[in-house]
Amino acid sequence: MIKDLREINRVLIAIKELSVNTFAKKIDVLNECTKIVLGGKYSNHEETVNFCVSSKIIFEFEQQLQLSALGKNLIKANPENNWELNERQKNLLIENCFLDGFCKDESISVLKQFYVDNRRKTFVFSKKDDFILKNISPNLQLLFQIDLIQKDENTLFVNPLYSKYLSFLRSKRKMSLDDLDQQLKIDREVGDIAENIVLESEKSRLKKEESAESESSLVQIISGTDVTAGYDIESFDGPTVDLEFNRHIEVKGSVNHDVSFYWSVGEIKKSLELGNTYWIYFVSGIDRKNLSHTGEIIKIPNPGYEVLETGKYSSNCTKYHITKK
Repeated sequence: MIKDLREINRVLIAIKELSVNTFAKKIDVLNECTKIVLGGKYSNHEETVNFCVSSKIIFEFEQQLQLSALGKNLIKANPENNWELNERQKNLLIENCFLDGFCKDESISVLKQFYVDNRRKTFVFSKKDDFILKNISPNLQLLFQIDLIQKDENTLFVNPLYSKYLSFLRSKRKMSLDDLDQQLKIDREVGDIAENIVLESEKSRLKKEESAESESSLVQIISGTDVTAGYDIESFDGPTVDLEFNRHIEVKGSVNHDVSFYWSVGEIKKSLELGNTYWIYFVSGIDRKNLSHTGEIIKIPNPGYEVLETGKYSSNCTKYHITKK
């Protein structure tokens, strides 16, 4: 069994670089992986390949390897070809391998032993009893490596981003986890499609409408590397002198055509902070199968004013954050 999940990147990068007509010879991939040692430790690359095949990260046909859709997404999330797993890659592994897929059963057997801690808004386990978990799951360290389980001085706890999974697991309602898992996957998938649509749209706008080719080439998605930014894409209004980003875009998307989306407190604060440089782009009619959209891209400048002050949009508060005065 794989011991260091960073080895996945090494295998994926090797397959990408050695592929001819989408296939790479397994022996060539294994040989390429031996050229670099991570952390001064030699790894069993055959085990890494087997893990990737079992997790449907790659496919194996007659001693040849090919990236799956998940493998391509992991590569896409790592454009710099770094060995370390980044946050986007960890999230992909959590959602597709450890809370669903190959490692699901073992992960859940560990997570079910954590108990509710409403102060932390997640589930915890005493660090003093860490050996109990280790005896049950020899792969506990993998959960640490992807930050599904985190720790402080005295406590192990489930990454709060995934506490809902465990909450639904403990619910008596059947299929709750599957329902939640499916919805979260769809939401993320729609969001990713919307971001890519907006990315290409912005590049085209700058190049064709603004004659800003340099700026067009620099437009970038940052949501995968900075989840706290408060927006998803850095772009430009038009030609600039210093090539400093001056349009910050929060992307919303829907398979429907009606304008309806959730706007977080953090995003609202960032909108108020950035004012006229902050935009919301709403992509309607997203076609998940064809990675396209049948609706329009609705652009809302300065939504801190346009959405909240003009009366053009209605809003409903779905929950309150209460503190004592």
